Amino acid sequence: GQLDERIVYLSSKNSIETHDVNPAYTSQYCPICGQHFEERYGNHHELTKCKKCS
Repeated sequence: GQLDERIVYLSSKNSIETHDVNPAYTSQYCPICGQHFEERYGNHHELTKCKKCS
């Protein structure tokens, strides 16, 4: 709600383009290159390492 409006306001003020993204499954892909994470590790499988960016 308010956070989204503030981000859009500040980004438009600074000429930064924004895109709304459906958050579903976004944690399965590297935020840098978009590569799908093949493996997860950690106690709750919360950690990943991108093979392409590493």
